Amino acid sequence: MGAYFLVECKNWKSRVDISVIRGLAHISAMKGNRAVLLFAGNGATDQAEQEIRRAVGNDIHILCITKEDLAKLGTKEDCRALLEEKWKALQEYADGGIPV
Repeated sequence: MGAYFLVECKNWKSRVDISVIRGLAHISAMKGNRAVLLFAGNGATDQAEQEIRRAVGNDIHILCITKEDLAKLGTKEDCRALLEEKWKALQEYADGGIPV
């Protein structure tokens, strides 16, 4: 996942859109990091999800964590498992085009 993460929090009533994802991908590319933790309470739009998958092609992994994801966490192991699951899902998509 790299040495450090870019972290962004969006506790919006609406889902984050493609412009947010493009901005995060741009910042990550400029900083040279590979991973973004995007805490988006209500998730991302379909177009934003597609942009997240496209970013993997540039070796940028945007892990979108929703309030539902957070509600399931009880231990630090749960947190680690969630991050690994989301990272692996993006990597599988990059490796074989499997939908995330």
